[in-house]
Formats: sequence, structure tokens, C-alpha cells
Amino acid sequence: MLGRALIRGASLNGFVALATGLGLDANALIAAAKLSKRALYEPDLRIPVSAFAILLENAGRAAGIEDFGVRLAETRQLSNLGPLALVATHEPTLRRALEAIVRYMHLHNESLSLRIEDDGPLVWISFTIIIGERLPARQLIELSVGAVHRMMGSMLKAAWQPKAICFLHDAPRDRSTYRRVFGAVDVQFNAAFDGILCRSVDLERPMPTGDPLLARYARAYLEEVSSAVGEEAVEERVHHLVRALLPSRTCTAARIASLLGVDRRTMHRHLHRRGSNYVDVLRGVRRELVDRHVTQSHRPLTDVAALLGFGSLSAFSDWFRDEYGCSASDWRGRAMREVVMSTTFDGKN
Repeated sequence: MLGRALIRGASLNGFVALATGLGLDANALIAAAKLSKRALYEPDLRIPVSAFAILLENAGRAAGIEDFGVRLAETRQLSNLGPLALVATHEPTLRRALEAIVRYMHLHNESLSLRIEDDGPLVWISFTIIIGERLPARQLIELSVGAVHRMMGSMLKAAWQPKAICFLHDAPRDRSTYRRVFGAVDVQFNAAFDGILCRSVDLERPMPTGDPLLARYARAYLEEVSSAVGEEAVEERVHHLVRALLPSRTCTAARIASLLGVDRRTMHRHLHRRGSNYVDVLRGVRRELVDRHVTQSHRPLTDVAALLGFGSLSAFSDWFRDEYGCSASDWRGRAMREVVMSTTFDGKN
């Protein structure tokens, strides 16, 4: 069984000021979400992502706004990424910086997977957040997308001009905050993915702070930090990489092992020592994606099948029935009825 996904305490940067400015009791909200106040002063302290997601949702609900995550993203700086900022700022191009962020994101947020997908002259930077529980992630995904958008802007300045900011969820009643944070960029809701659509040429622009030597030192440092996490983190890293690669249908045990810098047998040996295996991790990720894309959205099941790495809807349907004993549409219908009956998340679960 995977442990709870964790995120650095630096994610709370700006929360108290924003909540207080909206007339909220920030300390009471933090306590209700069962988070330690130490995270406000210790940026490297690890806190549960699920509790952080609850905090953001509760804060937005208490303030009567739908854009709490975007407002918090407005305060984000590159330094919020901690060690990740070291390598991102010194890579030669924005693409290389993004690739480094993708590779080492688990050091900052274990629940967030980013994927860079080229489509001719356009590039899709998609975000997937898996909490592993039936909790809403709207505020957390908007914070994540908004924060990365701001960070890329801080690295490229006026040269950063994405084509669109995309969200899977419904549009808010008031879009004024989105216009302020994203400027003239087209913000799309009910989109095909969560993330950023930009031009390929923009990712090849040279970084003003690029320094190959410093980037090499920074990568070596992050590799050392990754290794220091210990063998107990191997399952979490495999889990993270499976989430990132599943939609591309290039997710294999051999490729995951190569991204970890080991051969397949070594990866299997590490997982076995943790009482797990690659098939178990793959199954767990797919079940988490079911929770997000079948239970919590109206996304077409054909799209869900692709996101879970299936080559066809029929293959997904067969797997789903074997796994859950019913069709995906029946499962979704029951889940939606449950949401109607109970929509309050107070951090007690």
C-alpha cells in the first residue's frame, strides 16, 4: 500500500496573508485541515497533499469564492520550488527547465505529475493530481497550473506567451481573477486537459540565466537528494512515473526503470522488498484515475480510457467490469448521486 502523498510546507507560502485578507481565520482553517503550523515556518517540512487540498477547498468555500487557488498562485515565485529552482533556472532552454521540473517534481509534490506532449507547432503541458481519496482538487490544480505559468513567465519575462490555460472543470461565475493573473491568455474551462497550451518555439527560447555548468551541478545535487530519500521512496517514484506516462501509452516496466536509472530487474527487486510489484502499482494508479476522471468528472469514457493507458474503450470497459463488478457508466451514476447527497469536506475523513 502506498503511503500518503506529501508536499513541501513551502506550498503554504502566502496562505495566511491571502486568507486573512479575505476575512478568514487562517489558523482555524489550518487546524481544521489537521495541518501542523510548523509548515508555515519550515518550508521543507512534508505535509499530506490531501490535507492541503482540503485546506484550499475549505478556504475558498468560507470566503465564498471559486478562485482561491488562482489567487494563491498569484503569490508564487520560483523560490517556492526549493531545490528544483536550482536546476530550472540554469537550464539552457525553457523546455530543458520544464523537463527537469517533470523529472524531479516528486521532491516538491508527490501527487503532481506533469507531461510535455508535442503536437506539431504546439506543445501541451498537462497536469495530473492524484490524491488517492475522494476529495475535490479544483483549487489545488488551479494553484499548480497558475504557479507554473507564473514561474515560466518569471524565467522568460515578456517572451512567455502561452496560447491557452486549460482546466477540465466548469467555469466559475466570476472570471476577473483569472483575467488579472493570466492577462490576455485565453483561459478555457471544460477543456480536454488541465494545463498549458503553448508554441513549441517558445520552449526552445534560451534562458537568460542559463548556465550549463551550474545546471550540471544542480542536476547532480538533485540526484543526490533523490537517492537520499531512500529505498522506501522507490514505490512512490514508480507510482509518479506511471501516472505521467499512462496517457501516452508508452508506460512499460522497462521504460519506468530506465527513467529511475536502473534496470528492470533492479526496480522489481526494490518493489518486492516493499511488498509490491509493477502490476500492483499500475493497478493502483488506474484506480486513482478512475476516482478522478470517472467519479469526479463528466469526461467522456473514451477519453478516460486513453488517460488510463487503454488502446480502446472496449478494453477499458472489460478491465473496469473485472475490477469493479459493474460498468463505468453505472459507477459514475452512483458516484454522482452520492455527491448530491453529501458535498461537505471538513477535513475529518
